[in-house]
Amino acid sequence: MAAHLESVRRALAQQDAAVDRFKAVIEENSALNERILGHEDTIARQAAELSTLRSEADDTMTRQAAQTAARRLEQQNASLQRDLSAAHEAARALDKERVALADALHERDRRLETLRRDHAQMKQARDEAVSKLSAERSKARRHAEEALLRKQEHDSLVQRVISDKDKKNGELNAMTEVVERLRSDLDLKNEREWSVVEAVPSKARCVVRRAHAVAAVDVCLAGKHAVSGGDDGSLVVWQVSTTPTPSLRLATDRREPCASVDLKHDLILCSTKSTSIQLWDINGRRRLSLQHAHQKKARMGGAVLLSSSTYATCASDGVVKFWDHDQVREERLCPSGGSALASVGGHSVIAGHADGACRLWDARSDVCALDMGPRDSTAAVRAVSAEGHFVASLNADHALYIYDRRKGVAVHSLRHDALRAPERCRIAWAPGALHVAAPSVSGAVLVFDARTGACATTLQPSSLEAPPVNAVAWAADILATVDADGGLALWD
Repeated sequence: MAAHLESVRRALAQQDAAVDRFKAVIEENSALNERILGHEDTIARQAAELSTLRSEADDTMTRQAAQTAARRLEQQNASLQRDLSAAHEAARALDKERVALADALHERDRRLETLRRDHAQMKQARDEAVSKLSAERSKARRHAEEALLRKQEHDSLVQRVISDKDKKNGELNAMTEVVERLRSDLDLKNEREWSVVEAVPSKARCVVRRAHAVAAVDVCLAGKHAVSGGDDGSLVVWQVSTTPTPSLRLATDRREPCASVDLKHDLILCSTKSTSIQLWDINGRRRLSLQHAHQKKARMGGAVLLSSSTYATCASDGVVKFWDHDQVREERLCPSGGSALASVGGHSVIAGHADGACRLWDARSDVCALDMGPRDSTAAVRAVSAEGHFVASLNADHALYIYDRRKGVAVHSLRHDALRAPERCRIAWAPGALHVAAPSVSGAVLVFDARTGACATTLQPSSLEAPPVNAVAWAADILATVDADGGLALWD
């Protein structure tokens, strides 16, 4: 707007200079007209003098003298005629310049009128824009005030909902405690569950076989098969019967040390310490896939089969991954690194973390469904297992924690002189979730009662110098263990 006004001012200054020139031309034209009138007067006077001289010459002068004077007067008259023609030409040029200046003045007036109209329109548009902006600002202020009121109403409603939810949760917890008491009273009368309790004898028969040339780190039972993984990357598949018999020997890629093994649907899922995942087919005796699941520098937490085509993994990089046909389908970022993993159904896993917590992650939900356990970096989870509504974790503080998933709280925190948590270990629930078995440094298997928290029995090895047990697996009435010397033991 300022630039436009400046250009208008410059145009007006130029037009004023043209007007001044036009005035000067008019003045000069007036002077020329006066000179023309003077020359005409002079010519008339000289013509009169010439007539007088001619008359006088006839009387007093000779013909020759009169002719000389006449020629002189005629020459003067011709000079004056030439001056008069030049004056007329100058007058015509001045008339043309005057017409051009008049056209320029008319154009200037027209442009000034156009500029005035444009300025008025721009001023009107500016006023309209200012009024519109003011209206928009006032509208925005009204919206902000309404949004603040709605937010306050929403916060108040949320507070009321939270208060009602807490009240309902309190009532639900009270009802749940009553139901649990009634259920525990009914459990005492259930013969089937009593048979599970009786299936844990104090003097069970044990058969030990050499499984690996180095320490065995994990074992898993499924049906009539068992699989054990060694620290040298070897995998041994066993036929579970009265006497365990090795039926298949496998080796991980580049003989990488095993971190965990899982057996389901005649498939073996083995994770190594270098975070690679290997899927084997027992019937085909071949490896189906090889994947690098996590960062190479991460410590592998574990891998579990969810179905014949899906599985889950976790590692110390803090990521739980759900796989489908060797492709990562979902990822969940954990608050701390994963150190152990157990499956819960076909879509969920319980992950043990370095901060001592056990968290439930579901492939169908982006949020953590359950978070329970101590928050202590010195009590990192070393092993985790789930059965029914209960979860057990063996932590680095050498305590066995038992949680109730329905309440999200720890039911028991169990300790034993022989209970230790090595870096790689496995614990196992008995069918029915009434007992949980844990490894020990004495070579025995510690079996705890999940309801009372007491040590129900200790399965002692036949040798007094038995190596420490690293992993325990339980299926039906068979309990399997592997130890630091590479031995596999079946308890019947």
